[in-house]
Amino acid sequence: MSTRDGIGAPLVAVRHLTPEKAAELYAPPAIYYGVTGVAEFEGSRCILSIKDPLAAETVTVEGRTYPMAANFTGALAMTLAEEKPQKLGLVRLLRPEEYASTFRVARLEPYNPNKSVVLVIHGLMDTPATWVPLINDLRSDKDIRRNYQFWFYSYPSGYPYPYSALILRQELDAIEKKFPLAQERWC
Repeated sequence: MSTRDGIGAPLVAVRHLTPEKAAELYAPPAIYYGVTGVAEFEGSRCILSIKDPLAAETVTVEGRTYPMAANFTGALAMTLAEEKPQKLGLVRLLRPEEYASTFRVARLEPYNPNKSVVLVIHGLMDTPATWVPLINDLRSDKDIRRNYQFWFYSYPSGYPYPYSALILRQELDAIEKKFPLAQERWC
């Protein structure tokens, strides 16, 4: 498990999107995102806030800066447990035409133009779930969290590779228009 000790309570926020909205935002239909809840007191009043541990390493409480608690594994684990993407590997290999609507490039975190995009692509009879252990390990590194954001390309692997590559190229062209990045920002 990849965590960071500090102030706050690590939580998992969930947002469900329609297929159209997910495609428009380049996000999975169900977004599970690790956040940190922080309580601050002003006299007898308690102010609760939600912080993004992928965007900040610290939190300021009563004028002092502390490390922010985070759980980088929780959201990935919830995604696997609730969405079960791994179950699609074999059926998308054997019957790709039935799963044509599952072609997608999707972000695992809010778009940040200051971070390089690492696009992970699964192989034959596989799904983006194969990358979860690696992404979990990479997110445990502060420098990687600060400089890289992870996106994935999911596709029915039963289609010929040139066709899947064409769809990926079209997706990347559309993404470039919505989220312009310098060429060197793609990994």
